[in-house]
Amino acid sequence: AVLPIDGFYNMSPKAAARAVQLLQSEQVMPIHHSTFPILWGKPKMLRAELDNLGLNDVNVIKTSPGTVIEL
Repeated sequence: AVLPIDGFYNMSPKAAARAVQLLQSEQVMPIHHSTFPILWGKPKMLRAELDNLGLNDVNVIKTSPGTVIEL
């Protein structure tokens, strides 16, 4: 799954973790984060929320602004 985690304009890391659970995703790539101070959601927060839900095996594909990922 490719999910926004900014927590301001889109879903929060907690909501994204719940979406991963509902989608039964094995991997998640967080997007729309870390570009402006108002966008408070961070990949490490998503990881923590996934762990809180017992989704320790979900792979979080870490990115940063400008990163190119080949799928």
